[in-house]
Amino acid sequence: MWQWLEYGIDPDGNLVPVDRVRRGKTDLKCPYCQGGLTSKKGEIKAHHFAHTDTTCRAVSSGRDVELPLFDRFNLHLTPREYAALLQFEKKGVDSKYRFTLEAKDTIVYNPHKGSYGGWELTKLGKVICRKLSMNLFAQVQEPLMYGKLCDLEERVRLAYEEESVDYPDVLIDLKIYRDRVRSALANHLYYLKIIADGEEFYKIGVTGRTVSERTIEINADLKGHFETVAIEILGTWLHRGNLERYFIYKYERYLYRIGSHSEYFKLDEKLSKSVLRELRRIEAKEISNVERDLLNRLPSQVECEIEAVERSQQRRAAIKVGMARAKQWGTHVGRPSGSMTTDDDFLAKPSSVEILDALARGLSIRATAKEVGVSPATVQKVKAASSEKYIQSAF
Repeated sequence: MWQWLEYGIDPDGNLVPVDRVRRGKTDLKCPYCQGGLTSKKGEIKAHHFAHTDTTCRAVSSGRDVELPLFDRFNLHLTPREYAALLQFEKKGVDSKYRFTLEAKDTIVYNPHKGSYGGWELTKLGKVICRKLSMNLFAQVQEPLMYGKLCDLEERVRLAYEEESVDYPDVLIDLKIYRDRVRSALANHLYYLKIIADGEEFYKIGVTGRTVSERTIEINADLKGHFETVAIEILGTWLHRGNLERYFIYKYERYLYRIGSHSEYFKLDEKLSKSVLRELRRIEAKEISNVERDLLNRLPSQVECEIEAVERSQQRRAAIKVGMARAKQWGTHVGRPSGSMTTDDDFLAKPSSVEILDALARGLSIRATAKEVGVSPATVQKVKAASSEKYIQSAF
């Protein structure tokens, strides 16, 4: 669960992350309740927004908008389960926690291990124990990240169809989650070798600009601590901003703090070569259509579907108002008395085409009626006419 509010809404309705605003009272509003926000930027707690007045229910109850294996890597294990997994990694599985760890997909029995089979870490278990390579981590994290995106979209769809009071909140959840995924995609991972006053160390980081532009800033930061600074770019991985935090987690014991600056590492010659080989095995990122839409800040599919439904409902409401007015004025609206409409004419109507399209996408009669803005009886009539036409054409 997301414990801190990291996004506000500006006067134009755009989401704004907390790292883009200064500390103190802002003109941003809470995306859930529209209350005023104050930016909090301390050294201990994560940067976040606090409500200027009382925290709203939606935020205080927690929001499930975390990226999987991005902010945390313990997979929500309890402290004892976490300790048991670390113990397993060193000495073998504790029978007391074996089934729990297996149920959480952190260990698995391998019948081909050794002479008699044995338990071993899964890829998720290796993530927690800092044993999974960067390339394999990307292959594990991305399906989880986009699987959760699909889950949130489905949650929005159901809340809308059921006219749930939580619909506005889950829609905001989806928008925030999409922006967090977009931010990770928009950033590029880089790895640097730095020699400062004869001292050698390394830096991992992400940037949305060119790495050359970023190194100018890094050089300026380091000049406050060293006389001479030389920076070599060892690698750049486009759209791999999601990998930085796992690298820091994995190699945390080698972190080298310089003043207030982090993300530097002290590595000996052997380890530095091993780390570089590991990073260079990361596969080039291929951008999918969904990711391209995210990068272009386009709305999600479910948002487009809901917008289409509401446009259709508004159009039909306007038609009903027009027909009511025409009737009030004594004007006949509709087909001439005694006219006949064939099935072909009926199925060719725009509303019938919309109904058939929705049914073809697997929507139920009730869901189709809601999307198109007609009664379930009309959907059944279109479905029956279409089936009758199919039977006639078959013979």
